[in-house]
Amino acid sequence: MIFVVLKKSLNRYFFLVSLLLVLGANYSLYYTSFGIQFIPNDTNIIVAGSMIDLALISPLLFLAWKGRLTWKNIIFGIAGGLVFVRFFIPMEYLAPLESVTWVGFAVEGGLIFLEIAILVSLFIQLPKIVQYVRKSSLPVLFSFSTAVNQKVKSITLIQIICSELLMVYYAFASWRKKPPKGKNWFTLHILTRSSWIQNDCDKNVLKIQSNSWRVILKRPFQMLLCN
Repeated sequence: MIFVVLKKSLNRYFFLVSLLLVLGANYSLYYTSFGIQFIPNDTNIIVAGSMIDLALISPLLFLAWKGRLTWKNIIFGIAGGLVFVRFFIPMEYLAPLESVTWVGFAVEGGLIFLEIAILVSLFIQLPKIVQYVRKSSLPVLFSFSTAVNQKVKSITLIQIICSELLMVYYAFASWRKKPPKGKNWFTLHILTRSSWIQNDCDKNVLKIQSNSWRVILKRPFQMLLCN
């Protein structure tokens, strides 16, 4: 087990070291007197090689180091790499191939536009989401996320915003509300920084101790938690 963990750590550091070597080699080529003397009069081949290093190989090494090699991340990584190339390679060398870097700006701009459009759609659907939450018999913690998934696409940015909205709700809008009591309810408690779980199905109580907050769950969740 120790050797497996050690091997994974070494593989990750290999990608990091390789990334630093690629960036360092390209930096020394354009920004040191030692590297500049190797740049020929026709710089297109050298610049094209550097663009491959910075816009393709470097993003792949970075994603491999972070363990996030997916097609989506690769596409955005290459686009970001092209933007990086635009500012990294001096314009006196990059000028003949400058138009290629605008592809990166187009992709990144399209991504920003898409995120803005999704945010706008979230706020447009927000009244319907609030109405759904008020009518739902589920606690806000569950009904809000369900409503968001139904009305808006479930992506990372939306999940982050919704988490922040829930945090604001529980911090300022629900602290005065008394938790309901009765045999059809059980509570989820997190009491201190230590971590332990107490699941008493007979008393309909599930306790997870970590900090100081409480979530009330209805009986329909009892069988799911007790199985």
